[in-house]
Amino acid sequence: MPARVSTVLLLLCAALAVVGACSNGPQRLSAKQFADQANTACGQARTDLEALDPVDVGDPMAAAETVERTTEIQREMRSRLDELHPPAAGDGTYDEWIRQIDVVLEQSEQLASALRTGDAAGQTEANQRGDQAVTAAAAAAVELGADECVDQVTSTQSPIVP
Repeated sequence: MPARVSTVLLLLCAALAVVGACSNGPQRLSAKQFADQANTACGQARTDLEALDPVDVGDPMAAAETVERTTEIQREMRSRLDELHPPAAGDGTYDEWIRQIDVVLEQSEQLASALRTGDAAGQTEANQRGDQAVTAAAAAAVELGADECVDQVTSTQSPIVP
């Protein structure tokens, strides 16, 4: 390799290393910015959820479809929350919040499956585990100032029991 090309590559690599070392990744939001953006994401989910037809608890297949649509909306909300960069002071709380939202989503899927198969015990278990995760998620959301998310997560848990 000619010396000139080696020098150019070396300088390019050095420049990239400096840029990488100086970059802190995505800019973290202030606590207020994070709460405002999280509340916006949850508010959009609320609007989408309110547009759904009411759950027909007398028709397990229809109820399962409603739970699945609810879960899809919650997944979209979860995805929007993933795009946010919480303040460093809120990292642990944010991580716990996301973990609990994931449990709610998982239990919602379990509930839909139990409804489709007529598994009453599975419905009860999914509701109980989902309720526990909702409580934990709500506590984390409050700590982060995401009050709109507390109401949204709590109201979207589908308490369908046989």
